[in-house]
Amino acid sequence: TDRYPFLKTLLFFFPSGNKEEGFAQLRDCIENARFAKTEATVVMCYVYLSYEKNYYEAEKYADKFYKQYPENPAAEKYLANSYTGQGRWSESIILWDSILIKINDSKPGYNNTYLKRESLYYLGLCYQKTGKLDDAVKYYTESLNMSRELDKDKQSPQQVFSALGLGMVN
Repeated sequence: TDRYPFLKTLLFFFPSGNKEEGFAQLRDCIENARFAKTEATVVMCYVYLSYEKNYYEAEKYADKFYKQYPENPAAEKYLANSYTGQGRWSESIILWDSILIKINDSKPGYNNTYLKRESLYYLGLCYQKTGKLDDAVKYYTESLNMSRELDKDKQSPQQVFSALGLGMVN
């Protein structure tokens, strides 16, 4: 919760030691709450993507979030991550490219250099997985260059995995 303080307010859904009860309460909130539906949906996306690594379940909530807020970068990113986690490369490319276009067009909410770097990395990965190696090199290189600028004190996962991706492609 130190890294993601917004989760503190929603931790009451997870009684100590009972993950399934917490999920049940979040699902109930998503279906029946008046004011906290979106927040509960975001938490479910985040938990399924980051902790559970259950990309199929994450997709259910990310899709709902994205359909409700198609111009929200978090919604688009969660859905793209769920596709990437499932190896649905074509669908992933469409969403990561959409995010990158909105960043480059300075769409409101998309002015985030970290999101741009992440999009570049995932596009590199998707193109590598689909055998489009020239495109993979292009996006991995851009992600690596951005990482070198952004990561002053330590290396980010995008920096490490972009370099690894370039090595694998070469």
